[in-house]
Order: sequence, then C-alpha cells, then structure tokens
Amino acid sequence: MSFISFQPDIAKTNYLFWHYYNRLLNIALSMFTWDGLPAEIDPRYLEICLIEQGAVAIGYDPMLADDLHSGFFCGRIAQSGPLNIYQTPTKYELVTVTEFHPTLTADDSVLGYNNFTRTPDIYDIFMYAQRLVNIMETIDTNVFAQKTPVILSASDKFRLSFVNFMDKFSRNLPFIQIDKKFKLDDIKTLNVSAPYVADKLTTLKKELISEYFNFLGIDNFFSTKTERTVTGEVDSNSVSVRAEGQSRLKARQQICDKYNIMFAEPMGLEKLSVHYSDDFIRSIDRDFSVNGGVVKNGSLYNES
Repeated sequence: MSFISFQPDIAKTNYLFWHYYNRLLNIALSMFTWDGLPAEIDPRYLEICLIEQGAVAIGYDPMLADDLHSGFFCGRIAQSGPLNIYQTPTKYELVTVTEFHPTLTADDSVLGYNNFTRTPDIYDIFMYAQRLVNIMETIDTNVFAQKTPVILSASDKFRLSFVNFMDKFSRNLPFIQIDKKFKLDDIKTLNVSAPYVADKLTTLKKELISEYFNFLGIDNFFSTKTERTVTGEVDSNSVSVRAEGQSRLKARQQICDKYNIMFAEPMGLEKLSVHYSDDFIRSIDRDFSVNGGVVKNGSLYNES
C-alpha cells in the first residue's frame, strides 16, 4: 500500500520534469534558422543531432537523387575509423532508424559539431530542468504549508467550554463570554505553518531561466531591482552572453563554411547560412514571463 500511495507524487515529479525538459529543449531547437539547406534535410533533426549527440554529418549520395530529391542527407554518426592529429574522426558511419547507414569520410561529407568542446547540450538541459523541478516542488510545498491549521490542546475537564469558545472565536465575534472557571492559560498552541517564501523562490526560478538563456547565448537580462536598471549593467550582461554563445555560433558557422566549400560552390547550390530567429528571440520574455528582461536580437551569422 505504501508503494501505491507514493505513485501520484512520483508521477507528479515526472510530469513536471518532462514539462520543463520539453520547454527548455524546444527553446534550444528553435534558436537557429538555417538558410540554404537542401529540401531533404530537416533543420529540426539537424539541431536534434547537434544538441543530443554534439555532432552531425551532412552527406550526398547521387543514387538518392531523383526528380524530387537532390540526394543530400544528415544524421548522427558512429566513429568507425581512426582519429587524425586533430582528434577528428577520419571515418564514421551514419546512424539512422532505417537500413540506410553509409560509411562516410571527411572527403565526401561534412562533419560538424555543436560547440568547440564537441559536446551535446542535452545534459545541461537535463540539469536545468531538474533544478526547475526542485524549485517548483519547493514552491508547492511552501504554498501548501500556508493552510496548515494551528494545533490546540486543552484539558478534558473543559472540553465543552473549549469547543464553544473556539466555535465563537472562528466566527469572529467581537465579544466572547466564558465561565470564570475556564482558564485561557490552560490552552496550549502549536503553530506548524511555514514562513511564506514562494515569492522569493519564484524570483529564483526566473533567475535560473534567465541563466539558461545566457548559457545558450541569448541576450536576456533579468534583474530583481525595482528601480531603473542602468545601461552599464545591461551592457555588461550582453558581453557575458555573447561570450557564452560564441562556441555554439562559430561551430555552426564552420558547418556552413565546410558545406559551402564541399557542396554549394562546386554544385552551384545556394550557400548555407545560419542565424538566430528574430521572432523567437522577441517572444522569449513573453513566453517565460521573465519581467524586466532586455532582449537584443539580430543575425549573429549570415554568410552572403
């Protein structure tokens, strides 16, 4: 019975985790707009490979080309050959859920990474989601504690008088008449309520969400100050955010450069470019209600 009774709490924690995990993952997936990708390559899946594995391969197979498809593809990789002196795989196999899994090399495909450490973001997203769950569960616990009743005790000898007294007390009567034998000093109280800190925890949650935006390289300034925020504070935050985002930005820039050299220029295709989605950045504060935020948008990388 004890196992069953705890299941709703476990389910609530799981639902709350996946709620924040999906929200944070969707933010990361929606950040970039890829221009010039072949029609067969799903930009959503390209970003999934980068965020979840930290790497993606873009290749071309003329055998796949027809009137509707140009023959390009992208996907996750599994290393199948030695590393070069720069610790980059020289041979790797495309990993898919289909029977199509060609072996690729640096001579016939583009191997790109999510950042300069060549690591995925998914573990960071898990961490931020779990921290948000911890804060939200603490908020729920603190709010629930506000309706905890006061525990009262009194002698059985005055039980009836005590019940009548508390009945009148609960009805907010201006005057309560009691028997002179009834001693108020005999009533003992125990207040088990907790101080209200949900508002502070909500601020902490907003700060954590703002930190996640900064981690991704999204210029989002959050301040708890009630007075006017000076420009220097906002600019200082912007510098920090740009430094955070450079690794992810430049890693994607390298994917574009490699693709353009290997495929776009020789085949006369549109050049590949990537930039932050302006509409997405403008909606950040509204979606997460990070009040006081300052969002600066603009194309971070767009090769002409």
